[in-house]
Formats: sequence, structure tokens, C-alpha cells
Amino acid sequence: MEKINIETAKKIIKTRFNELRKAEEGENLGLMFWGAPGIGKTAAVKQAGKELGVEVKLIPLSALDLADLNGVPFPDYEKQKTVFMRTDLIPTEEDGKEGILFIDEINTVPEEKQARGLYGFVFEGFAVTHKIGKNWLRIAAGNLPEHTAVFYDLAEPLQNRFEHYRVEPDLDAFIKYALERNISYQIIAFLKFKPEYLLKQSSKEDDYAWPSPRVWEYGADRALKGPKELMESRVRASVGEAAGMEFLEFLKVSEQLRPPEEVLRTKRIPQEISARLATIYSVVSYVKREVEKANVTRKKTLISELIHLASFLGEEDPKLGTLILKTAKDEGKIKLSLAPEALRELPKQLQGIYLNDESLFKEAAQEI
Repeated sequence: MEKINIETAKKIIKTRFNELRKAEEGENLGLMFWGAPGIGKTAAVKQAGKELGVEVKLIPLSALDLADLNGVPFPDYEKQKTVFMRTDLIPTEEDGKEGILFIDEINTVPEEKQARGLYGFVFEGFAVTHKIGKNWLRIAAGNLPEHTAVFYDLAEPLQNRFEHYRVEPDLDAFIKYALERNISYQIIAFLKFKPEYLLKQSSKEDDYAWPSPRVWEYGADRALKGPKELMESRVRASVGEAAGMEFLEFLKVSEQLRPPEEVLRTKRIPQEISARLATIYSVVSYVKREVEKANVTRKKTLISELIHLASFLGEEDPKLGTLILKTAKDEGKIKLSLAPEALRELPKQLQGIYLNDESLFKEAAQEI
């Protein structure tokens, strides 16, 4: 099965949707995303829909029966037949809308229900008696047998109506997402230091909490931003005992860090590796937040300070300077070319590692 990360999943969804808009027929293969629980499959579908500017309709098929898709039967006395009143779950051409129809946890749908409700739904675009609007992309997501105790395999005719992708955990993709969502820099730095805790299902029968991208965002991050007296308990309850204890120890280190404004000014960072990582992500997160609300002059100043920090640290350790620039540009989407003079002052050893084709300098040259 083709393996991808969350970022690629979003690109595939947007590509397929734009193809659907141009197509003359409504017959299309659906998209099927397999992967571990909490990895971000559902979030990727919702984000892609938001970026496309279209609605994402959730079809909770495991909780529905055929009548829910078919609609409520009632008699048409004039035509002497029974007709079905369409459920609002199913959009038609008459609605004049477009979007994504999303079946989550498809692995919990028994094979009999798959055959009765999904064969025509996925490929031909029929919900039993109702024709689905042409510009509605059908997507499903589910867990594989090794990820869950509840698993119904897809029947072969249904398998052949999808493009199948296996979504794998990807730390760089999560860091990019985390910076976009303003997830606490301590979480980003910890996972860079301990990447095995991005996703690690528990092997203990009595430990129901374990780390995944979902619980780092919706559990640990909210715990960090909530009442301090509950923080430690909420962290362990979200990501599990093992990951929670290590993360809490990491937090003790990060509490000793200098404020990001001071680091940009003094260019002094700790020597211990975990503290260094925490400092770098603290600074990048700070610059990203400030740039988003600053005027042009302030943006240029902040970005210049960040590049100067990378240059200063890169003289001693090019990998450290590279990490700052790469995180800022690729994950943080900070437009470094707004400070072309600072870019031109980067040390040669840093250029050699990071600017393979001098693409950043070309972009900077256009800004001058």
C-alpha cells in the first residue's frame, strides 16, 4: 500500500477535488486513508476542506442503517408508488453545493452494510435511490487490524472503488502543523528530542492513555494552557504514564529558559541538547506569532534577528543554525526573504548545508 504523511494526504485531497470540479461525469474512485488512531486522518480531511473552502459532511455509517441513507418512505398517491424523502446527509445537484462526503472509521462497518450501502455510494455517486451531487468527493478513513480490536475488512468490490493510502506518522509534518496551530513550543521541542513519542500505542492492558498527534494537541497542549494545579495529571491522562513522565521532566528544563526576546537579543542558548531544542522552538514560535500581527518594518526586524541568531550559532555549529532556518522556513512558513540583507550575511558553512540550490537567495534577490 502506498505510504504517505498527513501533508501529502491533504495535497491528494485537494488535487482530487479540483479534478472532480473539471470532470464531466460524477463517477470517481473514492479516497481511502488507512492508519493508526489519532494520527490525524480526520483532521487532514477537515483541513483540506477548509483550505478548499467547501463543506465536509460526516456520514456516520456505522451508526446508520440503510433506511437512513435511502430516506423515509411515503406514498405518492398520484403516481401510485412509494417514494423516499431524502435525508439531509445526502447532497444532490439541486442543492447547488460542493464538498466532501467523509465516512470515518469505515473499518467498523460490517460487510453486509458495506454491500448494501457503499458500492454505489463510493464510485457511481448514488445513495441507494438518490443521486449525489457531482462535485462531492467521497473519502473514507479507517484503522488497520494491528491498530484496533474492531475490524471488518472491506469487501473486494468495495476495495476496488478506492485509491488506498497508508498514512504514517511524520514528525516534520506534525511540527509544521503544530506551528500553524500555535501548539506549545515545549511539545514541539520534546518530540524533536524524543520522536518515538509522537505515536506509541500502549502494550499494557491497563494503560488506556498513549501518545498520538491527537492527544498531544487536544490533551497535553490544553493541559499546558489550563490550570497549573491540574496540568501534570492531565498530561499523564492524555499521553500515558511513560510519555507523560518524560515530558514533565522535560518541562522542568524548559522552565529555566530565557525569554525568546532575550535570546534574540543576546544570542545565548543553553548547552544541554534538550534545553537547546526547547529554546530554538520557543524562539521560532515567538517570531511566527509576532510576525503575523506586525507591520512590515517590525516583520523585517524580527526576521533579521532570527537569521542573525542562526548565523551566530551556525558559526560554531552549522547544524544548529540550519535547524533554526529550516524550522522557520519550512515548518513555520516564515518568509525569510523579507530580510534579504540578513540572508546575505549567512556564513558559508551554513549556506552549504541549507541552501543547496541557493533558492532562498534567489527569492531574497527578488525582494530587493
